[in-house]
Amino acid sequence: MREWVDKTLWESLKEAAGENYNRIAVIFKDQKLTYGDFLKRVERLAIGLLKLGVKKGDKVSIWCPNCPEWLVAKFAIALIGGALVPISTRFRISELNHVLKNSDSTSIIIGEEILNINFVEMIHEILPEIEIHEAGKIESKKFPLLKNIICVGESKYKGIFPYGVVENGGDDSSYQSELEKIRNSVLIDDVVNILYTSGTTGLPKGVMLTHKLLSNAFYVGEELQLTPKDKLLLYLPFNHCFGLHNGVCGSITHGSTIILMDYFDAETSLKLIEEHKVTVLFGVPTMYLMQIDHPNFSHYDISSLRAGMIGGAGAPASMIQEIMDKMRITLISTYGMTETSCAVTQTRYRDSAELISKTVGMLLPHLEMKIMGPDKSQLPPNIEGEICIKGPSVTKGYYNNIEETKKLIDEEGWIHSGDLGTVDERGYYRITGRLKDLIIRGGENIAPSEIENFLYQHPDIQQTQVVGIPDEKFGEAIAAVIILKAGRSLTAEDVINFCKGKIASYKVPSVVKFVSEFPTTASGKIKKYELKKMINMQ
Repeated sequence: MREWVDKTLWESLKEAAGENYNRIAVIFKDQKLTYGDFLKRVERLAIGLLKLGVKKGDKVSIWCPNCPEWLVAKFAIALIGGALVPISTRFRISELNHVLKNSDSTSIIIGEEILNINFVEMIHEILPEIEIHEAGKIESKKFPLLKNIICVGESKYKGIFPYGVVENGGDDSSYQSELEKIRNSVLIDDVVNILYTSGTTGLPKGVMLTHKLLSNAFYVGEELQLTPKDKLLLYLPFNHCFGLHNGVCGSITHGSTIILMDYFDAETSLKLIEEHKVTVLFGVPTMYLMQIDHPNFSHYDISSLRAGMIGGAGAPASMIQEIMDKMRITLISTYGMTETSCAVTQTRYRDSAELISKTVGMLLPHLEMKIMGPDKSQLPPNIEGEICIKGPSVTKGYYNNIEETKKLIDEEGWIHSGDLGTVDERGYYRITGRLKDLIIRGGENIAPSEIENFLYQHPDIQQTQVVGIPDEKFGEAIAAVIILKAGRSLTAEDVINFCKGKIASYKVPSVVKFVSEFPTTASGKIKKYELKKMINMQ
């Protein structure tokens, strides 16, 4: 395995372009960008952003489906020393308000509309000032730092810059010296991404990651045996580190081709595999199952596939074997979290389905990982404890949240994952449980308290507890257990409709149960495990 040499995102792209200038870097629908084209577009957008007043250290949010402009913006923001703030396209008004405020974003790049999600309408709802201010001169009491809104699309909107105008405005040679000066000042320890992830409490927290995230992505690509001949199909949303870091950066560091989908659709993905002779996939178990279970699966020639990265621990060996047999691919399983720049362990190429299902593989280079006991000591092999991680690619902490950062990172620099696990004599890690009260649904981390806090806004709800229950398709489903106020009545459908359109769809409870009281311990603490048991027995 080759050794990674630290560099910034821009340096990594420039190096890849130097070696693969005329090779295709990105394919999206009818668009194709060579590495040379990609590099030029990144430089143009970087200058375009400088002309709008974006400067080193500024936070730039992106709330847009996967597209070439997304990737160009990722590297352009890195080039000028800014920090990219990806926002889930599934976020709605409540979450969007929180991320824009908490991140101190000075600019936001938005999409127009996809799957009946109208980003322009929602940005107008939280920023009505758009209608009375010129683009670039927004004055908002709610978001005093936010000045620029840039929209990817063909339409023009009052108070909003068209993306094409900003990028094309980057042909101004008078900014080249300023760009070069800023580029030379960017350090690999600078924060380049702030990804918002749900923790165990409250609203999503902004995870600060540096350019050193490239190390993890590189070694993931090495284990996948990526080369410039490979074509990766990426349908994972870029607000997730799995797709954004391991997928995009792993591909760039190896000069491979990225084929983009703006959203996942099983049959469309099969068509693209056949059309472009895709060799590598990235996905969570649910996505692989939707592909092999599609009624038209056998109609498509997917013989070009050789490997797949699968996220999410705990898929049964029979499922892993079925995916590998039907798709005729080698699967590699990973374990990680947003706070560690995604993957920290991975199984090895050609590991068995049994090993992939029972373990999350071995530690990536340049990282430390230990199984920690209650007394903070390192436990011996095969003894369960908390998984703790240390290394150059882990987060600097949560943006604007010192209290939660102290809970995450101890005095010795160890990140406390909240996951329970063991390690065997060979160095293979296993996930055995969670200390955290976190729901993982289809690869999404969901804080129950975030949904609980939202449900408390309903005038008829007195108390609520949200728990995860087993779900065959998504791993976990969301269940809300509710105590109503005296004399009030609601149906499960009422509660679900109250949530729809106001919080991300994957956070909407699929099961609602009404009770008169919650089971509690002697000290009054609610027994969430009893609630789960009660729901599962129904």
